[in-house]
Amino acid sequence: MAEENNKPEALQEHKEEKKKGTLESVIDELWSFGKKAIAVGAIAAMPFLYNFYDPSHVARAAVTTYGFAAAKTTANIVQKKDPLEGLVWQGATGAILSYPLAEGFRAVNNLESRMMSEYGLVATKAAKAGAFVFGVQPAVTTGRTALNYGLGKKFRENWWPSVKNTFKWLGLYGALNVTYLYQYGLLVQMITSAIGSYTINLVESLRRGKGSVKNLFSALNPVPYITATASATSKLARNVFYGIPNAMYAIGSSIRDLYKTSPKPAAPPKSAPETSPTK
Repeated sequence: MAEENNKPEALQEHKEEKKKGTLESVIDELWSFGKKAIAVGAIAAMPFLYNFYDPSHVARAAVTTYGFAAAKTTANIVQKKDPLEGLVWQGATGAILSYPLAEGFRAVNNLESRMMSEYGLVATKAAKAGAFVFGVQPAVTTGRTALNYGLGKKFRENWWPSVKNTFKWLGLYGALNVTYLYQYGLLVQMITSAIGSYTINLVESLRRGKGSVKNLFSALNPVPYITATASATSKLARNVFYGIPNAMYAIGSSIRDLYKTSPKPAAPPKSAPETSPTK
């Protein structure tokens, strides 16, 4: 007993895991699938909460929410984590920031109509680009950093590197968005911004050696999935074409064996030969 108590905890936990029955394993699998389904469903439903406040914003919120969620999934794959880890919170972050981002686009777009007549095209475009690149984008990045890390030490550590990456990777991209793509509507601008958010989230995940793009390429490589699918299909075909005849043969053999071993009816007793009376 003393030796058993002195075993490392890892061995004891491994021993406990072995005791799981089939029913417990099935329940665990179902619960894991249920949690994933709930997470995906929650992310899908988040943009529709704006129906209670501003129904016209639902589509724009969906773009940002799903863009943030997709970026988090990619970052998890790059870092070899569970693809759904932190996904719900990132979706919520996108939903929360979608409205101030849309309002920022509106404010910058309206700037053109107020400045064009007095300052001309070049000055107006420069003002729009500067307002977005040095105002709206850093503000959204600050909000994302605060929602991800809070306002404590981690915020101070991650805020400036995140803002600097925003200037580096999304500065020109954001300037083109507000000076050219604005003419196609606010939704197009939000979609373009969501693509940019996807990029900056991927850059953040690779910053300081947190991940490798090789992991993403490995996850997207279709060969293992094709091989697994072909193997499963081949196994299914073998089961169909060989398993069913073998099962029929086994059933027939069992019936024959049952017939051979069943007791045969007893033969009727032979009658004694008749004897003639003694003369």
